[in-house]
Amino acid sequence: MDFKKLFRLAYEYSLFLKGADGLFELFSGMFLLFFPLSSILGLLNAVFSHELVEDPKDLLANALIHTFSSMPQGVDYFWAAFLILHGIIKLGLVAGLLERKVWVYPLAVWILIAFLIYQIYLVVLIYSVFYILLTIIDFIVISFIIWDYKKLVKGKI
Repeated sequence: MDFKKLFRLAYEYSLFLKGADGLFELFSGMFLLFFPLSSILGLLNAVFSHELVEDPKDLLANALIHTFSSMPQGVDYFWAAFLILHGIIKLGLVAGLLERKVWVYPLAVWILIAFLIYQIYLVVLIYSVFYILLTIIDFIVISFIIWDYKKLVKGKI
């Protein structure tokens, strides 16, 4: 497999991940409409308390509890709306990119850059490995989109 095909495959896989992330955010936001953050945090503590006694460094348990406990309480509807909107935007961008709609490419780059800036803010504010990884992935996806856009405009696709 040559480099261009491998790069194309990686690009399409990154779009799949963005779409899956958008779906996850959409469903998470809908979930938050019905269950407040305090209930979710209480459930996570109840589910993982035994695990954390056995292994206080459990990666999954600590990541989930840290993520939900770092979110400001009492703004559940804000987070729900934020996640739903974020998910819908990502799904729309992914659909447009997969259909190779030329006007979607610059829009996707600018929107993802805005998301990237917000994620960098969260990294500084919260310092979460999850946000660091998400930021790196988004940077790679933006690079892929720019690469694909240049090829599309030149008519090489």
